Amino acid sequence: EMQRASLSPAEAAAVRAAAAAEANIRAQASARAVGQGAQPKAAQPPAAQKASTGSAGGVAVSGEGDELTPIETAAESCKKRGNEAFGAMRTGTALTDYTEAITMSKLKTFTKPKLAAIYHSNRAAVYMRLERYAEAAADCAAAMTLDETFWKAARRGGQALLKLGDYDECVRCLELAVQHAGEAAPRELREELLGAQRQQRELQKVHQLLESGDAPRALQCVRALASECCDEGTKLRVLQAKVLMRCSRFDEAQALIKQLRSEGALDMRTEQDLNHLQASALVGMARIGDATRMLRDLLRRDPDNEAYKTDLKRARSMSDRMGEGDTAARLERFEEARVAYTQAMDLDPSNVQFRARMLCSRAAAFEKQRSKVMEAEQE
Repeated sequence: EMQRASLSPAEAAAVRAAAAAEANIRAQASARAVGQGAQPKAAQPPAAQKASTGSAGGVAVSGEGDELTPIETAAESCKKRGNEAFGAMRTGTALTDYTEAITMSKLKTFTKPKLAAIYHSNRAAVYMRLERYAEAAADCAAAMTLDETFWKAARRGGQALLKLGDYDECVRCLELAVQHAGEAAPRELREELLGAQRQQRELQKVHQLLESGDAPRALQCVRALASECCDEGTKLRVLQAKVLMRCSRFDEAQALIKQLRSEGALDMRTEQDLNHLQASALVGMARIGDATRMLRDLLRRDPDNEAYKTDLKRARSMSDRMGEGDTAARLERFEEARVAYTQAMDLDPSNVQFRARMLCSRAAAFEKQRSKVMEAEQE
């Protein structure tokens, strides 16, 4: 009871289930012994089933061959109920049962990692059915950590990662699956690996096109890849936002960034990447003040980031030259204003919107200067 008090509610429930299972086992053993005319003996935990996996439905059937502790017996019961629910298309029930089994597998008296790997892989099958691919990939990674030779978990993880557009990790998982499956590797698995490798090459093509300056074709390629992924494919959609930026389609990039943020929690790295992209989009939209504030905030969080330093330095210089031009124009120092606007343009010559803004300001300064000269001549 003292040990149970220190457990979480889920773990305490698991312990209670295990205790009930153990009591049931003992009662059944005693009944059999009495029926045979022998003295009752304490029941031994039943042997685990041999580890194996199910068919196309995707649910593994389980075991490591050793005798089971009460908590392992209870976990196996949960897994069995989950298998039955999964086969009967009661997906929510299957998810609950597998989660209970996983919770039990984290207790100290659970000592069979290969069984725990099966529970994670089975829950991943549920997540795949629910199209919750990120959670499926995480469960498969946990399964492979517990049993690195569990090739069916590696395959399922690869399938989830393909939907997420994480082609490098997808190929790695499918290669592991082929390696560990050996001669047992089905033809479909090898075909999945070839398909993933094709997608990986297409992704590499996007980066090559960007490096060669062909952003429009890169955008076509990345959009084709994104169309085959789920909405959880954050990494690929962040790349799409970057390509939109290279195409000077800043409004579309901003909309995609906003959509990514609205869809759920992002890890810190992705959040920083999106903030940096947004700051770059603001520069491209000639909103230099807003961009400067965002870059300054990014640099406070990551003071050693060279990209942030470079972009902030340029944005500040653009803002300074633009401000000098505006001040000179107000003071009717028109020649000085025109020089400042020209210098501002030269800091980011490929920035179309900022260049247009500076050209307008320079033209306005020239027109005011011309009007001033004409007024002086008339006098």
